Amino acid sequence: MYFISSRDPKAVSTSQTTKKIYLMMTSKNLVIKVLSWNINGLKAKYNDEGKARVLSKTFAKYDIVLLQETHMGPKNDVKGNEAMENEDEEEEEDEEEEEDEEDDDDEEDEDEDEEEDEDEEEETDDEEEETDDEDEKKKIVILKNQPAIQDNPDIQEKIWYMTNFCSRRRGVAIIINKKHKYLQGSCKDGDYAWVYVEIEGQMYTFMSVYYHPTETADPMDNLSSLLTDRSEAFQKILVIGGDFNTTLNRKWDLKGKNKNHSKQRKRLQEFMSKVKLSDVWREKHPRMRRYTHVSKKSESRLDYVFISKKDLGYVHSCKIDQTKTLKLSDHSPVALTLKVDVDVENLSKDFQRL
Repeated sequence: MYFISSRDPKAVSTSQTTKKIYLMMTSKNLVIKVLSWNINGLKAKYNDEGKARVLSKTFAKYDIVLLQETHMGPKNDVKGNEAMENEDEEEEEDEEEEEDEEDDDDEEDEDEDEEEDEDEEEETDDEEEETDDEDEKKKIVILKNQPAIQDNPDIQEKIWYMTNFCSRRRGVAIIINKKHKYLQGSCKDGDYAWVYVEIEGQMYTFMSVYYHPTETADPMDNLSSLLTDRSEAFQKILVIGGDFNTTLNRKWDLKGKNKNHSKQRKRLQEFMSKVKLSDVWREKHPRMRRYTHVSKKSESRLDYVFISKKDLGYVHSCKIDQTKTLKLSDHSPVALTLKVDVDVENLSKDFQRL
């Protein structure tokens, strides 16, 4: 039995099986981890140091985070980083003016020159600290209702793709923590948002949905039309995460009574049938009862991760997280792990050298 090693090229077989093994052993990212979560208000939690720390650690564990009910409104909510940057610029201008005044006085006194040198060193340290703070700021992209297409996309780092809707209700976001190319994206008010991206050569469309129909509008109509228009973005691997405010199966997904589910359940089932979607958690746990929302009258599984039926083979695992994160929201998050498609023919440079 041979172990694949760059130091022992003779031990490497050229068979398809060995190629697969080599790629699996050398690849650092064989899965993509996705979290979908109704966060029930994002801004207030980030204003609490303890909650913000838990959220940051939780989000960092996943490559993709799909959030619902962010409650993020225009201007003051998501533009805080810009305001902070402007304040920093004003402070720097004031410091520069003070330095100019000190320079004029220092020409008359050599002792003050030495003190100024020490001040400059301290200011340099402060500037480095400010730079570190800027690096930690989130890069936020506000999605528009009209799809934005990138012809020659650059490789992006960590980005928050968000909707600007209302500071008290609705709103969704998509956080991508992996290097990616943004190809296209859009949103519908605070109901849903989607991004079409390339990650490590594979195309994905990630969508976050908060389904809460009113007497005058049902976002499911727009969503159905969007996903069946045959555009390229929805022909690739499609992952939809969201709070759909209804159970899919009265027997397995609901404990207690909730008459409000009946109408929405029918709409959701019709939507899934039309778009050919699978309920991933139920596919993996056909006879398990687990709930994502608890109220005084009932316990319900209202939060789902859907994937196209044709792409079920990419699913590695799916679970409902009912640990300490539950304390941060009245909903439990759903975690999905996708297997990365390894193209055996497209060998890595290391393997070609062997």
